[in-house]
Amino acid sequence: PLTPMKLSIQHLGRALEISKGENRDTLKDFQEKMLQQIRILTEIADEFSNYAELPKGKMQELDLIEIIHKIINLFKHEEKVKFNVNYQKNISFGLIGDENQLIRVFNNLIQNSLQAMNSKGFIEINCIKTKVNLEVHFKDNGPGIPLEIHQKIFEPKFPTKSKGKGLGLALVWQIISKHNAKISISNHSQGAQFIISFNLL
Repeated sequence: PLTPMKLSIQHLGRALEISKGENRDTLKDFQEKMLQQIRILTEIADEFSNYAELPKGKMQELDLIEIIHKIINLFKHEEKVKFNVNYQKNISFGLIGDENQLIRVFNNLIQNSLQAMNSKGFIEINCIKTKVNLEVHFKDNGPGIPLEIHQKIFEPKFPTKSKGKGLGLALVWQIISKHNAKISISNHSQGAQFIISFNLL
C-alpha cells in the first residue's frame, strides 16, 4: 500500500504546481509531511524484511579483536565518545563466524549506546578468554536499561527510544544465535552491559 500512497501524494504535488488556490501552502505542507512518513514506513518495512531474511552466513575462522577494531574505526568521527578496548595480549581470540554479520552486531550495539548516551560518554569493550569460551563484555555509561524490560529487550517490535524501529537488538540476538553463541544483559554502576559468549575454536 505504500507505493500507491506515494504515487497519489506525488500526483497531488504536480497538481499543486499549477494551482493558485489560497490553500496551496497548506496542501504543500501536507504533501511534505506525508512523504516523510511514507519514507519512515518504507524504512521499517525494509528493516523487517532484512530481519526475516538474514542470510545463513559465510562461516570462517576470524580474529575477534580485529573485528572489534574494524567497527570502532568506523566511529572515529564521534569525538565526544571514548572507546576503550581491553584484552590479554599474545593469546588467540579466534572464533568461527561470519565477519559481516558480527560487524553488524557490534555496530548495532554501539549505535544503541550512542542513542542512550546522546553521543557523549564512553564505551568499554572487554574481551576475555576462559577455558570454555570467548566473552565480550560491552558496556557504556548511559542511563542503563530498566530491569522490567530486560526480558523483552531482544524482541522485535519493542523500541525503547523515539528513534529506531526496535529491531537493532533483535537482529543482534538473531545473529548471535546463528553463531551458536549467547548474549545477556545486565546493568552495572554506570550504564548498561551486554555479555556475549562465543564458543572456542
